[in-house]
Amino acid sequence: THCLYINSLSLSVFHSSPSICNACLVLLMAASDSVADAATEAAGYSAAWDILYSFVPSMLCKTAVLLGIPDIIAKAGASATLTVEQIAAELPSERPDLNALSRILRFLACKGILTLSSSVENAEGSELRFGLTEAARFFVVHDNPETLSPFLLLKLDETFQTPWHRFDECVLEGGDPFQKAHGKDQWSFMAENAHLNGVFNAGMASLTAVVMQPIFEFYDGFKDIHSLVDVGGGTGQALSYIVKAFPQIQAINFDLPHVVATAPNIPGVRHVGGNMFESVPSADAVYLKTVLHNWDDEGCRQILLNCHKAMPPHGRLIITEMVIDEANLSSPIEQRKLEMDLAIVAHTVKGRERTEEQWRQLLSSAGFTNVEIYGIECLYSVVEAFTA
Repeated sequence: THCLYINSLSLSVFHSSPSICNACLVLLMAASDSVADAATEAAGYSAAWDILYSFVPSMLCKTAVLLGIPDIIAKAGASATLTVEQIAAELPSERPDLNALSRILRFLACKGILTLSSSVENAEGSELRFGLTEAARFFVVHDNPETLSPFLLLKLDETFQTPWHRFDECVLEGGDPFQKAHGKDQWSFMAENAHLNGVFNAGMASLTAVVMQPIFEFYDGFKDIHSLVDVGGGTGQALSYIVKAFPQIQAINFDLPHVVATAPNIPGVRHVGGNMFESVPSADAVYLKTVLHNWDDEGCRQILLNCHKAMPPHGRLIITEMVIDEANLSSPIEQRKLEMDLAIVAHTVKGRERTEEQWRQLLSSAGFTNVEIYGIECLYSVVEAFTA
């Protein structure tokens, strides 16, 4: 109001007195600066609150997944919208809390995770209805090979969340956040915890399902391969897609014994237990998907040297990893990569996401040549190299 008054005053006196007009302009400029400062402060305040509560969307997505809400809506139809009462009727509870449920759904709609619409159902007024956005469809579990729900449950599992609370200690003292939180490194801890091992394998398998199709669309290096070993292949999910797309490949899924012990039978895939730091089964080509980011350069070099030994001359190494573009860190995609980089710190401490130059130097140090990097339509890239 004051600014509008000063603005009007300055205009009204402009023609009658230049000196008075100048004084008014000074006041106007001061008021404008004050408004700008207030707007800047308000923006900073809002950004600070965004940081304070940035955990809420992911935690409520986890709640929605555990309740099966995306599947409840999807079951009603591809473009279905449901009321709070209709969703509540499908929950595994005789007396669900409609108040809590409605507030959760309202927030998820506010964040663009669910759609929100209203319809006049009766004389009492309109009812809110909720549907699935494209983002929410990745959290539908049933009949959805690209679901990310298991990966969400992995990342938000209490065991994997706790190390984040020990970051300050690691900065001051060094060490592994996971080990500080749980007394053992991640891999040793999972080897003794069947439930967590299952959560981890399911999460990584769901991520694999989303990543593999873009790889096949943008990279054709699998078509000439006859034998392939997937090092650190988990339960064989990546190989199941590879041998289906390229049935000529004789595949070996290689991982720690307690991991492959839970692997399903996959036609065309042989599961082998072992330790990649000691040796790797022989094959024409080696595949490493999201393995090397768990280790420092020294650890990666040892793995790569064992891979090199397992391949014949001119053998092909295929790596799926993130490649950080430090010249474009403000982009949303690069920010997701930096988030993953810190997740690696939380869970492995020695690992890291790498830049293109860092990948080239690492592969060269292990004797690989002709390095090519192929970008695909997701966060990951395909890094290809050959034995001499």
